Amino acid sequence: MTAMRIELMDWLSGRSDSVWRQANFVIENLLPLVNAGLDWEDYHRECFVIGEHTSKNMQLPVYEIRREDLGLRLVMRNNFHDWKLSVESSSPIVPSDGVFSALFFTVPPIEPEYTGNELAECYFQGFEDEDVFGYYCQDHRRWSACIDDDFRLWTTIFLIMRDVGAVPTMQWRTKESHAAEIEAARQRAAARFHR
Repeated sequence: MTAMRIELMDWLSGRSDSVWRQANFVIENLLPLVNAGLDWEDYHRECFVIGEHTSKNMQLPVYEIRREDLGLRLVMRNNFHDWKLSVESSSPIVPSDGVFSALFFTVPPIEPEYTGNELAECYFQGFEDEDVFGYYCQDHRRWSACIDDDFRLWTTIFLIMRDVGAVPTMQWRTKESHAAEIEAARQRAAARFHR
């Protein structure tokens, strides 16, 4: 059970520029992606810090972002070298054509005595033990990964959000489809007002 749970913005108060730069990537790039498909009123602005770790003599956060409506929980940390990501989903995450294997190792190492095991708990600094899972190939609902950089992390989360249906296929708007969107938004706003 997670002992710490602090809103990221509260946790960041008084932190160094380096810590803020890392957190800004999460706030400005990952939160909007995880919130894909939501109306602005339903947008989840919260990102929580559920643990801490030290790298380069700086206290850094372990982030948690949830999408309860999708049964999705992401836990991640960055130590200025790589990202560690753990994914819990109520349904299997299976993007087409096995693209995850181009972003991170999806299977255990062939020779762990030679290469090491990047999912060993000792590399998940600040994570609770129950938030460290096996490789993607072992369970498509609960898995962990070592991801080299921000771009690969963003792409991984984009593919997750696409697979759970939050990121739709791009479609051209027509007058009819736009009018239907506006009417649906009016109905949602009216329902909120009458709650």
